[in-house]
Amino acid sequence: MRRVQVNGNLSLMNYCNGSPDFASGGFIADSRFTGGTVTNGSQQQFITRDSSLDGWSNSVWNQVFCGDPGAPAQSFASNSGDSGGPSSYTTLANCPVTEEEPYLYTDSAGNFNVFVPSLHANSSGPTWTATSNTPGTSLSLKTFYVATPSSSVTTINSALAAGDNLDAGPTSSSALLQVGTQGSTVSHASDPVSIDDAFFRIGGATAGTAATRTRCQASRPGCRVRLRTVTRHSSCRTA
Repeated sequence: MRRVQVNGNLSLMNYCNGSPDFASGGFIADSRFTGGTVTNGSQQQFITRDSSLDGWSNSVWNQVFCGDPGAPAQSFASNSGDSGGPSSYTTLANCPVTEEEPYLYTDSAGNFNVFVPSLHANSSGPTWTATSNTPGTSLSLKTFYVATPSSSVTTINSALAAGDNLDAGPTSSSALLQVGTQGSTVSHASDPVSIDDAFFRIGGATAGTAATRTRCQASRPGCRVRLRTVTRHSSCRTA
């Protein structure tokens, strides 16, 4: 959940089948919650970043807060998560370095653009208010190569070499992700490579394995990758 404002109470649990279920973890960033409590409920682990809170109900295994005004105080012990044990909250006052996900929008003339939020250091709270926008840069969609399942590696590489940005979209690939050239030590600290919300599914009805999901060939902190990995086993799922 990104860039939302919720006025009132919010439940993070799925009650579609009549009971708290499908609550093994999630993510909130750059959001504002007012006038109510966020009910964590049966969420086993959750991370909330750069968001303002009016209340948080409880913890289970580990709830992480980074740069969240109104977050619960730090609370963690060897018996956190056990019945009768203290809450399991990991709470950081600020996030050391963050960069919000780019997003697509249309301007007043109906043209498509991509907004790229600026890099932030020691951040706390949302990047926007009712009267101010997120700092960053707008790029015309014309500066992007929009890949499709039929796009070849050669075509994509040629577009990148020509200076185009890349929008891969929800396409499928038989290969996992490598960023940059192997052995590269080029620093992109002032303008990091940003790969946002990349999902990798490993396995299916039976167990799956992967030696390397993502390899970033860039001098840290010049490569920022936000990804989720879902590994399927015969009887459980971890994300």
